[in-house]
Formats: sequence, C-alpha cells, structure tokens
Amino acid sequence: PQQPQQQSNDQSNRTRSGSGSTKNSIPRYEGPSPDDPNEYRSFEDMSSLSIPPACSHTRYIDDGNCTPRFMRATTQHIPQTKDVKNAAHLPIGVIIQPFAKKGRGEQEVPLVNMGSTGILRCTKCRGYINSFTPFTDGGKKMICILCNNINNVPTEYICTSDNKGTRRDKYERHELSKGTIDFIATKEFYLRDSFPPIHFFIFDISEFSVNSGLLQISIQCVKENILELLNLVDNDESKLFLGFMTYDLTIQFYNISSTNSQAEMLVITEIDEPFSPASEGLFASYAESKNIINNLLDTLPQILGYDFNTVQTAQNKRRSAQSGAVTAAIAFAEAAINSSRGLEN
Repeated sequence: PQQPQQQSNDQSNRTRSGSGSTKNSIPRYEGPSPDDPNEYRSFEDMSSLSIPPACSHTRYIDDGNCTPRFMRATTQHIPQTKDVKNAAHLPIGVIIQPFAKKGRGEQEVPLVNMGSTGILRCTKCRGYINSFTPFTDGGKKMICILCNNINNVPTEYICTSDNKGTRRDKYERHELSKGTIDFIATKEFYLRDSFPPIHFFIFDISEFSVNSGLLQISIQCVKENILELLNLVDNDESKLFLGFMTYDLTIQFYNISSTNSQAEMLVITEIDEPFSPASEGLFASYAESKNIINNLLDTLPQILGYDFNTVQTAQNKRRSAQSGAVTAAIAFAEAAINSSRGLEN
C-alpha cells in the first residue's frame, strides 16, 4: 500500500525539477567507508581488471609492487602496439607521489640501510636493486631488469637463490620484498659535504594580496609552522636556517644576521637577471637570530607601510594588483641559496 505513494513522490520530484532525473536517481560511486576500507595487495592483485579509484577508501598493502598510493597510471591498460596507441589517442603517463601520506591501517615506508655494502645498482644503467631483481649463479650475480646486464653481488651480500632467481632471504630484506622503500644515501651520492636545509619564505605583497588578507594569513602560518619545522631537526634551533623575501613589482631581501639589531631590507629593482645581492645575512639559524626573525614577522606589514586595519595607504595604491615578479622572486631565491653554499647558478 506504500508503493503508490512512493511513485507519487517521485513523479512530484520530476515535475518540480523539470526533468526525468531526481537526486536519488543520479548514479554515484558507492565505495567503502573510511572505517572499513577495502584491501588491495599491490603484487597479488596487480593482475586484476580494476585498480581502486583514487577517490576510494582503500587500504593498500605493499607485498612486492609499488601501490597506487605512490604511482598511478593515467590509463588502466597500456596499448601493446603503436597502431593501437595511435588509434586510441589517449595520453599515457604516470602520476608519482614519492612522499604520499599513508592511509589508515597502512604501514610506513621501510627505511633501508645497506651499510658498508652500499646501495646495489646496475653498473651499466645505474638501475637500483628491487623486488623484481632475479639472481643467478647461486646468488653471486644479479640481473638488471632494465637492461639485462649481469652484475656481481658483493661478497657480504651473497645469499643462495633457487632456480627461479629468488633469494632465500627475500622476505627478510625490504629491498627485495617491498615495492616502495627509502634508501639511506651513502657517501657516493654526495658531490660535496651536506648542508643543513634552508627554508626560504617568499611573501606576495601586491595590492591584491594585502586587500584579500593573504599576506596577513601567510605571515601567521609561518609563525605557527616554525614550531613544526623545529620538529624536523629534533628541536635543535641551530639546525633550522631561515630566510625571507617579499615581492611586488620589485624584490626585497632581508638581512637577518645576528650582528644586526633588527632586519635590514635590500631592494632589487632590476628583476630580469637573477642574482644574489649579498648572501651574508640572508639566511640565519633560528638559534642565533630568533629575536630578529620573530620581530621581522611581527613588524613586516609596518616595514612595508601597511596597516591591516586600513590597507588603503598611499604606498599600497602604487603597487601592482598582479604579482609580476613571482617568477623572478623564485629565481632570485634559488640564486641566493646557491650563493650561500658556494654553488654556481
């Protein structure tokens, strides 16, 4: 007896919407809930006809192949011949997210330290050892899956392998059993001594940025995130190096050296050729220049001649509504960092 009433409601909805579609009749992807996601095993399920959509709630399990969390092809199937590729007219690529956030219930990416052995790579194409690398000659040689070059295995890394090229300790080593790993870089990867990371903050001070509140929000975000940056260096303020730049039609650097009582502004009007005006003082550790940095962030609007309560100042009116120097600002920042480290641009 309730069915006719339901039909009447559907007809009423169609009449009001002016079409034959209702909100409930539009097809939608009904995936699992975040609390109970599906599981997808990267190696075991890679031959399945469907990979979970990027918007789905899926718990990816790395059992030997890189999961779609880190690498996802733009098409489900790759054409086998050039003729099929030309007829399909489909762009083929791979979306790569090296440091993608793990989903609920997923394991962290394993960190592998090869120690004195060093990271095993092909001597011909420099390809890395991975979960698909086959071994031969009793585990004394490995075959590169990229160029088929046969490489010798270091004595301390040798382990017996079966007739399929699988090592006995495959599932005891992350580099042989996982599709995504992080290697601890050895000295052979360093062209020079390592430098502490520099965090260079670039603020847009154009008229639009000020009037829209973007500048004020950006400054506030930097203040709050300095504490997060300290967590990356184990709360050691001497390892946190910061630099600041602003731009509109010109570019402004700030000398935040601890030898100054306050930050000094350096203005560059010629923005066609990037160069570093003076690397001395453009970057400073938070431990040495903490008061100067905090004071700069607190007083930056006043230094620039802005009042957030009444942003329409004479100086503000002269500024461009568009940030024409954004590309130059990034180039100048790169030049400044390279100069501080003794590198060429």
